[in-house]
Amino acid sequence: MHYAKPRNAMANKPLVKCKFCGNTGRTKTVWRGSKTFERFLWLTLLIPGPFYTYWRWRGRKELCNYCESDNFEPVADVALPAKVAEAEKTPDLGHEEHRF
Repeated sequence: MHYAKPRNAMANKPLVKCKFCGNTGRTKTVWRGSKTFERFLWLTLLIPGPFYTYWRWRGRKELCNYCESDNFEPVADVALPAKVAEAEKTPDLGHEEHRF
């Protein structure tokens, strides 16, 4: 059975914590310019349409969903300390001492 991938782009974004409001969640992407003006350029004037789209694409920003601040930090992986402890318990077989 084939399962479709989620269409929600938010599912692929990492969790972040906003330094301004303290909200923990995923960011939202904001593009500069106007989507309506971009459609107008594509439908009427095909030459400037790609340039305007590229300009909008280069100016996109990730912002906090709650306060729209761009000052945030990634949330640490909760399972990371357990992974480090497990890695320290596992012996490294590549660096064994040979006794003759």
